[in-house]
Amino acid sequence: MGKVIKFLILATFFLSGDAFSQSKISNPPTPPPQAPQYDEYNSDNRFNDFRSDWYRTAQIKSEGIKYNEEGLKPYLDDNYINLLKDLYEKKLERFPECVQIDLCTDIRTKRLNYLVGKTYSPRYKESPVYPMRALESGTQGYVIVAFDINKKGAAENVYKVESSCTLANGQIQKNCEVFDKATIKAAKKVKYYPATINGEPVEVTNVPHKYTFELEGQENQVVVDYPKRILRKIEQFTNKKQWILLEDYARDLHGRYELKYYWIAEAQFHKQNFDDAKINYKRLLSFDSVADKVKGSARERLLQINYSENNFDERDGYCTTSASYIQHYLCGINYLTIGDSVSGVYFFIRSLRQMKSTKTKNGNLQTTMLDLMEMQRDYLFEDLSKLN
Repeated sequence: MGKVIKFLILATFFLSGDAFSQSKISNPPTPPPQAPQYDEYNSDNRFNDFRSDWYRTAQIKSEGIKYNEEGLKPYLDDNYINLLKDLYEKKLERFPECVQIDLCTDIRTKRLNYLVGKTYSPRYKESPVYPMRALESGTQGYVIVAFDINKKGAAENVYKVESSCTLANGQIQKNCEVFDKATIKAAKKVKYYPATINGEPVEVTNVPHKYTFELEGQENQVVVDYPKRILRKIEQFTNKKQWILLEDYARDLHGRYELKYYWIAEAQFHKQNFDDAKINYKRLLSFDSVADKVKGSARERLLQINYSENNFDERDGYCTTSASYIQHYLCGINYLTIGDSVSGVYFFIRSLRQMKSTKTKNGNLQTTMLDLMEMQRDYLFEDLSKLN
């Protein structure tokens, strides 16, 4: 409870101002559907059960395996970074597979891996050729493969784990094959720095790798189900903040118009009818055909509503890796509220990095997150002491 009181005093003054006006999607124009971008995936049992003994017993040293600490130095001091590294090392004793983030099933250890984990650095990686058939049909997607890295750093025994394709009309097909051949060909050419134990090169098995196929400019396309006249009308109501007219217009849309729930919810959100807005945002999230960019906007709204209602029970479904910096900030607040310092710091770092990469200026928010992370230092020490 003490942790909650400490940071809510600091966070409340910020959110009562214009925090959400700084978000690129807090008052969004009509969001065009885009092809979903998958940042996480469920792996199959062949490497989900991966437990290599050398992860458990050896200190891994290699030119190609290093801590991710450099990316934290703009935000955390060396002692703080070392504290996170110590936490990560202790967690690896229980979850040794989490040395590879794609194999990790423990969410807190996975987030520590993102912050300070050891990573494999390919010394050569060839991009796959975009299949002509997929280009012509406007198909996008990804393929996850896994392979062994031999003592010379070359990939061997490449096999497909899973794949997903998004068609031009927004339909998603799992385990499609259009990108398989190009992906396997590229994966066979990847070169890594060999992993070593006590100076001796060793083989590493079942290393996952994800190849993503995206069409440039695809995020600006509107699916064929939405005539431009509808989108123009929606944008007109949104720009003029005519929320009653927007809700009535969206309700009258018929046919396969999943996004109408987004527009209805947006109108209700701005009218502060939060109960109904939550229902319609959740309806939108239930459709696979809705693009991740639009779903991300809906998740951010749900987090805003939950925050205003002091409701932090539904964070897991709304806190994803693909999100706005405001959404990451809200997720950090959510996790601190329930006493999860690791996850709170994780989402604050994601928010700060996104602000930096997009050159977003929001000094109040940045200072708030830095202060909140500093408040977690003692709690992280407590977490570490419990693991010793």
